[in-house]
Amino acid sequence: MAFAVATAKGRWRGGYRDGNGKSCWVKGSFPTKPKAIAAAGAAEAEANAPGWRDRSAANRPYEEWVMEWWGSRTVEAKTLKNDLSRMNKHVLPRWSGTALADITRKELKGWAIDLASTPNGRGEDDFGEPLTESNATVKLIVHLLSASLTAALEEGILDFNPAWRLDLPPAAEAVERFLTHGEYQAVRDHLPTELDQLIADTLVETGVRFGELAGAHWHRVNEVNRTWLVAETWHADAERIKAYPKSRKVRPVPVAADLIGRWKDLPRGVTCGKPHQAGRCMSGLLVPSGRLGAPLNVNWWGERVWKPAVDRAGIGFCRVHDLRHTFASWLIQAGFTLAEIGLLLGHVKPETTQRYSHLLLPNHEAVAAAVRREPAVREVPNVVHLFNGA
Repeated sequence: MAFAVATAKGRWRGGYRDGNGKSCWVKGSFPTKPKAIAAAGAAEAEANAPGWRDRSAANRPYEEWVMEWWGSRTVEAKTLKNDLSRMNKHVLPRWSGTALADITRKELKGWAIDLASTPNGRGEDDFGEPLTESNATVKLIVHLLSASLTAALEEGILDFNPAWRLDLPPAAEAVERFLTHGEYQAVRDHLPTELDQLIADTLVETGVRFGELAGAHWHRVNEVNRTWLVAETWHADAERIKAYPKSRKVRPVPVAADLIGRWKDLPRGVTCGKPHQAGRCMSGLLVPSGRLGAPLNVNWWGERVWKPAVDRAGIGFCRVHDLRHTFASWLIQAGFTLAEIGLLLGHVKPETTQRYSHLLLPNHEAVAAAVRREPAVREVPNVVHLFNGA
C-alpha cells in the first residue's frame, strides 16, 4: 500500500511495501502528500507488486476478471447499457488479454491520450478533420476501467489501482443555448400540433427534464396551490416509471393556472398502464403522447417535431434540453437568485447551478450610461505654451 512521509524541508516522500513487506522509496520528493502517494502507487504498480498476495489471481487476463465483476454490478439499466458499449468498443480491445498486474499507470496515460486523438467513426468536422472522442467521454471510459480495477483491489487481487487519480485532459465546457422569448415563440409557431406546443410550453415554463415530464402523473398536480410535484421519471430503456427524478429528490414546481387547465383537458386513462418501480399507479399520465396514452418519447419528439421546427424558425442549433436552460435564463433575467433556481431545477449540488452564473450581468443600459458619462473636467496646461517656454 502506498504511503507518504513528510521531509524536514516541508516536502513529501512516497513509499510502498513490496510483496515481502520491504519498504521501497520513490526517487525524489513532492510538494504535496497526494502527489507523493500517487507516485508511490504508480511505482508499486510498475513493479508488479499488486500480484504478490495471489500471483495467479493478479496474472489473470483483464477480460476474465471483467466477466466475473460485471455480474456483481448494481447500476441503472441505462448506465449498464452505456457502460457495455464503452467496455466493448474501447476498454476490452486494448486490455482484454493483459494480466491485471501488468496494467501500469504509464500505459494507462498513453491509452487515454490515444482515445482523445483516435477517430471515433462518426465522420469529420467542418474543417475536414476526423471527429474524436470528447474529453468528457474519455473520462467516462477511463473511469469504467478504474471501477473494475477498484473492485479487484477490494477483492484482494490487487494492492493498488493504477488508474486512481489518473491525470486526464479537462472536459470541454458545454455550450448551452439560451433562447430569447422571441426565438422561442418563433419555434413554437412552427410546432405542428397543439399537443406539441403544450409539451414545449411545459418544458420551458417549468424547467423539468424531458424524462420527468414523460413520467409525470396527473395526481401530482395541486390545482389549488398551482404546483406540480415532480416525483417520477420515465425510464425508456427499462420501460417503467422510476420513483424519483434524476436528482433523487422530489420537488414542487410552480405552474401557471392556464397551463394546468390545458393539462386537465387532455384525454388520459385511469392509470398510465406502465409498470412502476415502486408503489401503485394512482392516475393517468400528465401529458400522454397521444399514441394510446403512451409516455412521450424524447428521441422521436426531438427529431421529428422539435428539430424541424427549430430549422424552420431559423434560430440556429437548439436542443430540447436547452428549454431547461432557457427556463433558468429567464428566471435570472427576472431577478431570481441562483439558489432559488437550483431548487426549482432540482439540483442537489449548488455548483451545478453555477453554470448560469455568467448570466448574472449588470443591467446593460446602466453599464452603457456609466461608461459614456463625461469625466470631470480638470485644468491642464496648454501643451503648445509649455513647449514655447510660456
